[in-house]
Amino acid sequence: MNIQKIIKERLKMSDRWIANKFGLFDFWYYDEEEFELSNGKIIFRGTNGSGKSVTTQSFIPLLLDGDKRPNRLDPFGSSARKIENYLLLNEEENDKIAYLYMEFVKPSSNTYLTIGIGFRARRGKKLDCWHFILKDGRRINKELKLYKKREGKKYRSIAGRTGCPAGRTRRKVRIEGRMQIMMKNKAMRIAAGVGVTTLLTMSVISGSFAKYITSGTGTDSARAAKFGVTVTANGTMFASEYATDDEAVGTIAKSVISSGGEDDHVVAPGTKGELLNATITGKPEVAVKVSYEPTLTLNGWEYTDERSASSEYFPIIFKVGDKKYGMKGVKDSTGAAIANGSSSIAELKTAVENAIKGYSKNYAANTDLSGIGADGFVNVSWEWAYNGNSDEKDTYLGDQAAANKASTVELSMKTTVTQID
Repeated sequence: MNIQKIIKERLKMSDRWIANKFGLFDFWYYDEEEFELSNGKIIFRGTNGSGKSVTTQSFIPLLLDGDKRPNRLDPFGSSARKIENYLLLNEEENDKIAYLYMEFVKPSSNTYLTIGIGFRARRGKKLDCWHFILKDGRRINKELKLYKKREGKKYRSIAGRTGCPAGRTRRKVRIEGRMQIMMKNKAMRIAAGVGVTTLLTMSVISGSFAKYITSGTGTDSARAAKFGVTVTANGTMFASEYATDDEAVGTIAKSVISSGGEDDHVVAPGTKGELLNATITGKPEVAVKVSYEPTLTLNGWEYTDERSASSEYFPIIFKVGDKKYGMKGVKDSTGAAIANGSSSIAELKTAVENAIKGYSKNYAANTDLSGIGADGFVNVSWEWAYNGNSDEKDTYLGDQAAANKASTVELSMKTTVTQID
């Protein structure tokens, strides 16, 4: 920037109104105090609670916009304290007048202008207030005093006669015994205009603030975590035909063959099967639970004797993992009876389902599920022993099937991989 431009900018600045002085008279804890500004700037320093915020807010915004609402006077926005509280500080004070004023100067012409507001607080009565502007160049505490001395005591010389209702209300203001009549709205428009101009050049700073604020900004981005798990059911538990185990039979390769085709699965004494429930693949980036939800359905497994007495008879034994489950008295292919066998088909059904559910397990994020091993996969197998059980009851079940009253067994198993919350 060249010298001519700098000079021009400074001359332009010198023709603007600049805040020159703040004044308080009998307001809050101030008796009579003035703060002089340097080129429109001032710094208030002090410890917390020393009054920096109250002093500052008494001028900005109170004096500039005349808004006396309590939440405009409190730095935290509280409505607890009113103007009256800044005047009547103790129980002994019942009637008090106070003033706030701000002096502006135009350096180019050494012209002064002062705006001010006066208050009268009386205990139990509505607050009175009035506004004034000195446009004739007189300065408070120079050519003009806010009080008169009588017998060594100060007496307030400016007193408002009315309250502060909104609207265009004529207001009388007595200054040193002279009367000036002004329109409130016009006065406040002038004050606001001066204030807006002044705010561009004035900086009010305190050593510490009325409330503490700190902040930090962080930026991050993310993508959706990988899941990519597949579950594939493997094998069939029952079949339409079974190979012969008895080598003495010779050329007969199949000892059981369903007449209904490959989709018509059957069971019979001497048959067995196994279901490797599912193949799980994937390496999810989230923790997961592999859960098993089995449903075992057993229908028509009853034997009726010659006296027409019916009883439950289920000769099939299930093996879940390393443990076998069956009805009491039923034997496996080795001729061994089931330890702690179930007393009813309903009890057996619950025992088998709970055993399968017990293989559900949680896995940490980034676990390769294809390698979770035998502890993670549940193997379920079954057998109907050829020898050792009741031939009579086995035959009865076969005859019932021939009469289209076949007993049925069905095991459904759902394998689910779920993200852990």
